[in-house]
Amino acid sequence: MGKERNQTFQFLKAILIIMVIDDHTGCKLGILTSFFHYDTFFMPLFVAISGYFYRKENIIKNITKKFKKLYVPYLIWSAVGLGLSFILDRLNIVHWYRQMNIRQLYYTLVFAPPTTINGAGWFVVMLFAVSVGYNIVRNIFKDSKAFDYSFLVLSVLLGMASLYLCIHDYNTKITYTVIFRILFYLPFFHFGTMFKKYFEALILKQNKAVFCTACILVNVILLGIFDKDIIFPATSSMNSFKSWWLPYITFVTGGLFWYLVMTSLSEKIGQKKIIDFFADNTFTIMMVHLFFTAVPGFILGFSKKFFGADISWFNVGVFKNKAWLDYYLPSTLKIAALLCGIVGSALTVLIINKSKEKFIKKQEKNL
Repeated sequence: MGKERNQTFQFLKAILIIMVIDDHTGCKLGILTSFFHYDTFFMPLFVAISGYFYRKENIIKNITKKFKKLYVPYLIWSAVGLGLSFILDRLNIVHWYRQMNIRQLYYTLVFAPPTTINGAGWFVVMLFAVSVGYNIVRNIFKDSKAFDYSFLVLSVLLGMASLYLCIHDYNTKITYTVIFRILFYLPFFHFGTMFKKYFEALILKQNKAVFCTACILVNVILLGIFDKDIIFPATSSMNSFKSWWLPYITFVTGGLFWYLVMTSLSEKIGQKKIIDFFADNTFTIMMVHLFFTAVPGFILGFSKKFFGADISWFNVGVFKNKAWLDYYLPSTLKIAALLCGIVGSALTVLIINKSKEKFIKKQEKNL
């Protein structure tokens, strides 16, 4: 199995999932965000990686496979998160629980998990829709270079149109937001397939240092002109865009830069178990890391409640109502939250994998 892995993309997926955890703690490690802020490329790049490994399949077979691989695990983790948040709510620790009703069920099925305890799961819902939709399109139209380039132009135009509508507040309803989100991400998925077909071999022949420097220069210019307008931190709800075209530029500069950096690293370092571990388990880490990044918040809350600690600088009220760490924390605690997110997620994966191994061995024994 290890020989079949594309090590460049193993390195890329591993660094991206660490970026996700880091971004959600507000830590923003300087070395990773100096020129390429996470929220200018990293979620689109995750989608492009899925596009890179896309293989056309029968529509029904593809829907069934994606449903089992993405959607069912998403629903299971959503249920686990809902149950855990219910317990925490009843213990009056945090109030992340949301009462399930028809509207909340619809929200969960098409938009995001019902509780912020695994709120990053919105990405899974979007990826399921984009990948299934893309495969349907590929089955309808004949494969050709003309189609690839035509669809790239069309999908980018549709994506830009969706951003324009979001900027002008047409994304006030969940149904509209879901459609706009799919249209925004679809071009990145298609770009991943095109990158593998047409661009990758050509780029790898060029001088990596020159290309990386060019990406940095373009981003420096964009930062100088547009400043924070190039950042789009909330694509889950499609409500943080300031430009309808910049996201497609910063995706190329940030994505290409990190692709080339990871290509160089993978060539020098080779296969590493720790890299493969994080790369192969991005789904689980995406679904559970928010709970573990909140550990410093739990500790601070307990310290205030039981020991009367003076933590007036920490907004307990905000923390009690959502798991996302977008409230004030000192730098040291943000780093602690990052480490908790990484270690906690890794331990969760290890426990799940060990449990699966034991279950399989038990089944084999019974046979």
